[in-house]
Amino acid sequence: MVGDDGVNPGERGGSGARAERDVNLTGTNVAGRDFNVSVMLPRGPQDARFTLPRDVAGFTGRTEQIARIEKEVGSAPLPPILVISDGPGKGKTALAIHVAHRLAERFPDAQLHLCLGGEELPELTAAEALGSLLWALGVDRADLPSNVDDRAALWRSQLRDSRALIVLDNAMSVRQVEPLLPASPGCAVLITTRYALTDLEGTRAMSLHRLADAEAAALLESLVGAERAVAEPEAVRLIVELCGGLPLALQVVGSQLRRPARSRMALADFASRLADENTRLSLLRTRDREVRASFALSYQVLSDEARLVFRRLSLLRVPSFEPGLQEALVGDDPTDGCEELLDAHLVEPAGVDRISFHDLIRLYARGCADEEDTADEREAALNRAYAWCFAQARVWQDDLVRMDAERPLLTDVVRQAAETGRHDVAAGLAALLTPLLEAHNLWAEWLELDELVVESAAALGDRAALGQALNDLAHVYRLVRRTSEAAGTARRAVAECRAAADDRATAAALVQLGIIHREMHRYQGAVDHLGEARDILHALGDRAGEGSVLKDLAHALLWQRRPVESAETLRKAVELLADSSDRTNLAWAYANLVSAYGYMWQEAEALEAYENARRVFTEQDNRQGNAWADNHVGIVHRQAGRLAEAESCHRAALETFRELDDGYGIGWALLYLGLVRRDASLIEDARASFDRIGEANGHAWTLVWTAELTEDPALIPSAVAEFEEIDNPQGIGTALSVQGDLLLADGDRDGALRAYEASLPYLRRAHDTHREADSLRGLARTKD
Repeated sequence: MVGDDGVNPGERGGSGARAERDVNLTGTNVAGRDFNVSVMLPRGPQDARFTLPRDVAGFTGRTEQIARIEKEVGSAPLPPILVISDGPGKGKTALAIHVAHRLAERFPDAQLHLCLGGEELPELTAAEALGSLLWALGVDRADLPSNVDDRAALWRSQLRDSRALIVLDNAMSVRQVEPLLPASPGCAVLITTRYALTDLEGTRAMSLHRLADAEAAALLESLVGAERAVAEPEAVRLIVELCGGLPLALQVVGSQLRRPARSRMALADFASRLADENTRLSLLRTRDREVRASFALSYQVLSDEARLVFRRLSLLRVPSFEPGLQEALVGDDPTDGCEELLDAHLVEPAGVDRISFHDLIRLYARGCADEEDTADEREAALNRAYAWCFAQARVWQDDLVRMDAERPLLTDVVRQAAETGRHDVAAGLAALLTPLLEAHNLWAEWLELDELVVESAAALGDRAALGQALNDLAHVYRLVRRTSEAAGTARRAVAECRAAADDRATAAALVQLGIIHREMHRYQGAVDHLGEARDILHALGDRAGEGSVLKDLAHALLWQRRPVESAETLRKAVELLADSSDRTNLAWAYANLVSAYGYMWQEAEALEAYENARRVFTEQDNRQGNAWADNHVGIVHRQAGRLAEAESCHRAALETFRELDDGYGIGWALLYLGLVRRDASLIEDARASFDRIGEANGHAWTLVWTAELTEDPALIPSAVAEFEEIDNPQGIGTALSVQGDLLLADGDRDGALRAYEASLPYLRRAHDTHREADSLRGLARTKD
């Protein structure tokens, strides 16, 4: 597959230098139109009935299409006429010629090839085309009728009772092609075209589209050699991706890499050059072939309206364009222009009412926009598109299913806006996407977008925007358990927000820092930061914001084993959040109340809080929140001795966490399930889950409970060391208390006494009165 449609230009038919283009003969390695002539044509009759260009050596791919064409040709009662259509560079000509050679034995009377137009060739009229075809059958030029109808009649007469195969390459219109179609049932016609020839009756249509990845890789391997391709499979994959599976582009890459100067170049180095969008099309050219020129042929024949739509759509780098976005970019009704582009295969259908670009065609269209439109026109189009995205994203926030369907579009807009310095757009759309990304645990995408927003804000020198962006990034770092990065980023966020004198943003950054301190088990630091944030928001009169902070403050108090204060704080949070639109934080406040009440053994209140949490999380389609509520209430059931109910809750949580690929949730659900079932193997699975995500606190707790279940005090020193590393006094105290229990059970009263006594300062520091009471009872038993 070579040339624009996969044929070497030296083998493709073309026009000679003469003004009269009625007849062309087939030659070899000489310039010319359809039959490659290098001399002035004589006036006498000639017979050039077998004019197929040579087959493409090592033709690769298109197996399904080849089989279909061969089947169609063999089964049609009338002359089978197959139209192979698609955009530039898809390998239409190569496929037609390859199949024609495979079918040649079925058509012993004639095998004709005629090129009807091309990149550097004027379009043949039907009369000119018929003149060339009739000359090939031996009709003297002097005997050619003067009008097209008579030539068409003579053409059909010449083919009567014949078995002939005609390849009409690069057809431009129905008017051009229709007179060339034979009537004899023994004939067959293969037509290649860039256009939708839907008015051509009695034909069968076939679209090629881009090559599948495996076919494209096989083609590239055949061009550069198996040794180079096998040595660099990742580079082959990347080149295929950057070429979008376009046969012409891959052929040009192959030609480039076979040049003496590049015959030893690493494929990865060439892929790196190709990755630059600004120079990709310039790299995809050789002396005889150029991807850009192939696209230009289709673009130049469009109407002014379609050309404008083509250029405007290229300004936004998104997967597809729905009608509203099309209109926003164009600034007017784009329907007719889009339909013309679809007919010309310069855009592709992408579902109902949507269209999309091939990446290389989009790059070409963007180049046209840069050359033909002013900077003000391009900026105005983008501003309209950005405004449309904001308006739609706000609507879609109430429908997370629709928001998720449009997520690829919105995230690509965020990426483009950040890369081009439109921080307002990048930050605004990223914020609107946050509820979806959080609810569906789309960590990698969320992290990427927030890092882009930080870079954009820093480049603009906007301290307020940078503080907000850093705070958002710290939040995601925290969620993916990159705790040290989260803490450092949150401290930067607080500093930037304070420097910008933005009280509300400062409060938000303090909340983030407080939560991070809590998760690092620095509970007093968490209480201090969250308390300062609450005071700021209270002074601002922000009831919903204050309620959200109280929810987090209560969580820190609970970790300090201050359940009465925690529950009181959570009830206040629920009161403030209940009449706000912040349903997500309301749900988490209820979920944390489950734990606070459970800690105080207030079972009825805990179950009521659980039902409220489930109700609001379900309204928000927040599966992760529901899973944590299940985990919390499972602990309540275990405390009450309802082990079956506890197991059911933890298993439901585990299933959801696994579906969400939430390693942190998986670890805790397995740990709780192991405690319910008294199954050390489940706790071992929890430890493996924590190991995979680097969760030190969870890992240390699995050592404690494995030691208890297996009655193995040797695990305790490792647990204590891990808790000391993350400064978790409750964990240290609990581990030492469990060690005392195990040593006492083994009859080592002195060792147990030392363990119990060592546990007390840590448990008191952590305000863990329940475990402190256990240690005190243990101490008493050592003295019995």
